[in-house]
Amino acid sequence: METIRCENCGEDYSVTYKRCPFCEDEDYERPAVRRKSGGGKRLASNTKSGGYGRPRSQFMRIFALLLSLVLIVAAICIVLSIIRTIFHIGGPESDSPGTPTEQADPSGPAGSDLPPGTTTPDPSDTPGTVEDPQGSDPAPSLPEVTLATDFSLSSSDITLFYAGEKAQLKATMIPAGTSGAVSWKSSNPAVATVSDTGLVTAVSVGTAKVIATMGDVSKTCIVRCNFKTTSTTPAAPETPAETMTLNRSDFTLLYKGETFTLQASGVSGKVTWSIGNTAVATIDQNGTVTAVGNGFTTVTATAASGAKATCIVRVAIS
Repeated sequence: METIRCENCGEDYSVTYKRCPFCEDEDYERPAVRRKSGGGKRLASNTKSGGYGRPRSQFMRIFALLLSLVLIVAAICIVLSIIRTIFHIGGPESDSPGTPTEQADPSGPAGSDLPPGTTTPDPSDTPGTVEDPQGSDPAPSLPEVTLATDFSLSSSDITLFYAGEKAQLKATMIPAGTSGAVSWKSSNPAVATVSDTGLVTAVSVGTAKVIATMGDVSKTCIVRCNFKTTSTTPAAPETPAETMTLNRSDFTLLYKGETFTLQASGVSGKVTWSIGNTAVATIDQNGTVTAVGNGFTTVTATAASGAKATCIVRVAIS
């Protein structure tokens, strides 16, 4: 039996049909009659899902595969860009030429020994390690000044023996190495005056108090003016008939409670002993000095004739 191959679907059908019974295309015109060349079997390539179209082109398959790969790569790039923005890996400013990156990668820069989450330190934040690109000298650092919280006086009780005699009071800041401003005032300027630097001057017989003040802290030194004249005009000191000397003019005690005995010579009668600052050392009427605290003070020995001698006492407790 003679057959005709449909040019639309590729199937062979009998010449008795006016049109292809497989596709039933009404607009299709039957071609010329030809003999059956391949039997009535459907094309193997057109059996997918019961369809009878032409085989898919190999080029179309390659094109579809490449398009799928492009879409996958584009999706990966978009996801990476979103992750990079969330974790501050970079930004529009860091990608622009000539703009330094201001924020470090949270996971740590590549090749760095820093642990994850540690940012690279900015050299500009480290004092004294940044070189000025313009070659200017770095600004010098100013020393820190610490204010004192307390102070001590060099003497707490002094005696002056003639009008016009002077004695210097000194304030030592606590803690050591600190600074502070001390003001000075005399409770009775008619007996003794004091300068802005702590210099005490005897005026007349009597007792006065010199008050040193620093902020809320005040210290007092008793000034005793024991001399015969009461005139406000400074009198010349009387020359004692005797000359007194001590066995030491300067010595140091190295631990608290250490003692040293001073001895006076060249005078007769009783010798009276006094010390300027009992917070540093004390002295009894036998001339024995006992260390109390770090510092220095002055011991004064006075004979009945009026002769005097002094000795510096230093206490250095380690």
